Amino acid sequence: MSGRVTRWLTLLLLVILASTPGWSTLTLVQSAFGNTTTTTCTISISAVGGGHLLVVWDGLFSAVGTSNSVSDGTNTYTHCSNCRASDGTGTISGDMWYVLSSTLTGGATTVTVTHSGNLSGFCYYAEYAFTAASVSVDASGSADDATGSATQLGVAMTLTGTNDVVVQGIVSGSGAPTINSIAAGGTASFTNPFIHPAPDRSAIAGAINTTDGSAPTWTMSASARAVVGAMAFKEAGGASPPVGRKKAQVF
Repeated sequence: MSGRVTRWLTLLLLVILASTPGWSTLTLVQSAFGNTTTTTCTISISAVGGGHLLVVWDGLFSAVGTSNSVSDGTNTYTHCSNCRASDGTGTISGDMWYVLSSTLTGGATTVTVTHSGNLSGFCYYAEYAFTAASVSVDASGSADDATGSATQLGVAMTLTGTNDVVVQGIVSGSGAPTINSIAAGGTASFTNPFIHPAPDRSAIAGAINTTDGSAPTWTMSASARAVVGAMAFKEAGGASPPVGRKKAQVF
């Protein structure tokens, strides 16, 4: 092969590589939880990274108490308008908050949820990095199991993104059952994270790089009423994976 042909093929390869889109991906950076019997629930974390997605699930053993705000001293958390669910018979409620892109400075190490009174419960934190230009809310919702069962469906959502992160939370009511497991309703794997501070009545679970918004199934140690909430976030400005690439990642 002549030197001229070799140089031409090399140039062509460089052009092709330069024009090939990078596949957007989401990764779990860290997760943690705290518990409370007062007006605040505090979560100790490693320093928050810049430009990350932050999600908080607040599970309360009270149907009338509310999550009033979330703060880490640096970022402004937005309340999910339709994520709150409560059950008066089970005396439980849950709610969610989020930050689409954390500040590049500050590196907060504590997240504090402020409640409407002295309330018992658990609060959860999940932080995700993304490679696309930005993320936005894709879907959200909540549900109340008013009948009571040892299994509870999570929230089903219709996803429009090419590789979403989905965060689901649960709080179980009277009968004091523990949360044992969560099983995907479709192809999404809820392990990023799966936190259930056993033996207790609440948990959080996340799935990343998925297009499946099917409701997962929570399993509890006994029959009880439960409330669930969920949010899905999609990336913008990135290409979707090619055909045949597995979209749900498990770490």
